[in-house]
Formats: sequence, structure tokens, C-alpha cells
Amino acid sequence: MRIVTAENPKFKKGDLVYIKDQDNLLEGLSLAIVISEPMLMFIYESKLDPNKKQNYWVYDVVVGDQLIKELPEQILKGLKK
Repeated sequence: MRIVTAENPKFKKGDLVYIKDQDNLLEGLSLAIVISEPMLMFIYESKLDPNKKQNYWVYDVVVGDQLIKELPEQILKGLKK
């Protein structure tokens, strides 16, 4: 039996990230800075494969002069170093 472990967070406090804002809610602003440590929102456990788990991480970020709390990791993209 193979156990699939959940993922670690992709970003950390101080990272610069792009926000994938498909609905243009941020009015053209897409560069943000992560101002919190990663927060584990929940862990998804597959009903088909109980050994497979997926972590869902969220972050507080600042975009321009706006604070956005608990932004999901899935809509963030890291800048290459």
C-alpha cells in the first residue's frame, strides 16, 4: 500500500507573488507580497483513496495598499529567483 503525503506550502512570509486575477477584481494589480506564514485551511482526504491527502494553504498578502486575508495558494504564482 502506497501512502501519498500532503504537500507542504509553496510560499513563505516575505515572498513576492503574482495573483492570477482572472476576474480583474484587483483592477490590474497583480504583484503582491506575502505578509503571513502559511495557514493550513483544511486537509482534503479522498473518499476513493483514503491514503491520499491534499493540504489547502492560504496566506495574507498585500497588493498595492490593499490587505487580502486568507488568499488561497492555488491562485498565487511565485516569482522565479
